[in-house]
Amino acid sequence: MPDFHIYDLIETSTPVSVVDVGAAPDAVLTEPYQRLMDNGRACVTAFEPDQAACDTLNAGFSGTRNRCYPYFIGDGNDGTLHTFRSPLCNSLYAPNYAVLDLFGGLEVNFQPTGTAPVSTKRLDDIPDLGDVDFLKLDVQGSELDVLQGARTALDQALVVFTEVEFVDMYVNQPLFGDIQKYLHENSFMFHCFVGVATRPFKPLVANNDPSYGINQALWGDALFIRDPRTYENTSTDKLLKLALIVHEVFDSIDLTLQVLGIVDKRNGSDLAARYLSRF
Repeated sequence: MPDFHIYDLIETSTPVSVVDVGAAPDAVLTEPYQRLMDNGRACVTAFEPDQAACDTLNAGFSGTRNRCYPYFIGDGNDGTLHTFRSPLCNSLYAPNYAVLDLFGGLEVNFQPTGTAPVSTKRLDDIPDLGDVDFLKLDVQGSELDVLQGARTALDQALVVFTEVEFVDMYVNQPLFGDIQKYLHENSFMFHCFVGVATRPFKPLVANNDPSYGINQALWGDALFIRDPRTYENTSTDKLLKLALIVHEVFDSIDLTLQVLGIVDKRNGSDLAARYLSRF
């Protein structure tokens, strides 16, 4: 991680607007954008459909511009919530036990506890969402549904940070390739994975740990960036926000340098050279 804050060099007109779909009660402590929040450089709109979890988030957000709404964000249709022993596995998609049963370390988490009818809202139908810079998704299989209901948000977003699955742990869920294709069609480029979770095929148990994976990847977090070929048509303030995000959150110093170079060319500044001199 770079040992300096890029906002020592640049200023944006407003904080980075973060939209977090599928936040968790401890989001104010563990989310990837926490470094921005800690330094007053982000304003968060979170969606967590569990009312108690949403209340916990709003209690943590008290006194700030951040907020949480207890909505299911999706394609705008009614659905069925499938709940499990681990709430982190709850999904609008049914569990695919034919796949889950292949791997160790999943049985306890995916023990079913019930179903419930729910209604979803499209992100583009949230009336006071405002501008979006950083879109983060963690919705257990519903990522593509959220993105398809977020065309306006995607037109604004600089990065999409989303959980993706590589095998269909839920029935008929879209996988990483489906999400990558959709985002590519909407002017985003896959940038990197930020963590990949593996699990072992049964019956192997390594290191006395049924969750100790070997090679098989099941899910991970993927970062997509707005296609650099669009940057010439992106406002200077948005470019500075992009530099702020990819430096502070993801340590992508090469992309940061490129973005600052575009700003320099446009404004006659020397941000890229000053940034590079810090290393």
